[in-house]
Amino acid sequence: MKRCWHSDPSIRPTITEIKDTVDDWYKKRKKTDRIFTKAEGKRSGLIESKQLGPKFSKEQHPGAIYTSRSLTPLISQVSSIRSSVGYITRELDFDI
Repeated sequence: MKRCWHSDPSIRPTITEIKDTVDDWYKKRKKTDRIFTKAEGKRSGLIESKQLGPKFSKEQHPGAIYTSRSLTPLISQVSSIRSSVGYITRELDFDI
């Protein structure tokens, strides 16, 4: 994904590379579906056994480096910076 964003177009993946990657994802989908189904079963079991849920999200893990916080203040900061610089953002439609 990051290669697709690269400022140098010669480093971006070709459409063939992207197609091959998507094909690989599709082929591996059945395996990943089983993994996600198993993980969802585990998560549901933890919630039912009261080992996972709102009570646990209020307590910070002692090994945690980052904590969740609202993005609203950060978004408003970026919006004010963008408007003061004078950037114009517009959505483009490409018909491929």
